[in-house]
Amino acid sequence: MPAYNNAAFIGDAVESVLAQSYTDWELLIIDDCSTDGTWDILHRYAKKDRRIHLFRTPQNAGSGYSRNIGIEQAQGRYLAFLDGDDWWYPEKLKTQLDFMQRNCYEFCCTWYEDAHQDLTPYHISRPRDKQTFRYMRLGNEVGTPGVIYDTQRIGKIYMPDFRRGQDWCLWLRIVQQVDALHVCPVVLFKYRHNDSSVTRNKWVMVKAVMNVYRNELHYSFPRALCVFAFGFMPRNIVRKLENKIHRTQ
Repeated sequence: MPAYNNAAFIGDAVESVLAQSYTDWELLIIDDCSTDGTWDILHRYAKKDRRIHLFRTPQNAGSGYSRNIGIEQAQGRYLAFLDGDDWWYPEKLKTQLDFMQRNCYEFCCTWYEDAHQDLTPYHISRPRDKQTFRYMRLGNEVGTPGVIYDTQRIGKIYMPDFRRGQDWCLWLRIVQQVDALHVCPVVLFKYRHNDSSVTRNKWVMVKAVMNVYRNELHYSFPRALCVFAFGFMPRNIVRKLENKIHRTQ
């Protein structure tokens, strides 16, 4: 769990882990030099439960850098992700791990609810059931808090040092080593949308996507532009329209 100035929401995220019906977990929280009291809140939780381990970056470096610290320090077989402002349902880990083990999957995500800041849901996101690299490169439908991958079968795989799109890059790296990303068709977490979210900045999004195509997938500029214009954008527009319709209902 990366955390940066999440004092208003970090308690919800941590409590959702503490409430898991599956109890054999460790929670590694990496604070990225917060300045709003997040660190003090995390210390109080760590004192109450020894399964919570805290780390702090030497300087603010972004969520990808923070997550890589967590990946490196993790001791368990399965790696799951949760952001400091999102929320898991109590059966999240148990349901998803049972699904993975029953089907022998090494890379999995789940359905989830898009939610307002107060965690009131307004839309259910249902990623495509089976996503190959060819499909996934045209856009990221995967909610990071729904991902689990099996390090015993595929090893530890890390995110690139990007400020934006680093989670998508990780999914692309993993899916090139397995047959596909498989989706557990159950709503198991809430993705909190903040009004100040950087993903609302369209130009930032364009630059991030082009950066993934150019520097992660090593596409030439013309190829990256074509994939963006004729693959990524049409799919993204449809998803945005669907979310907007549901959010206003």
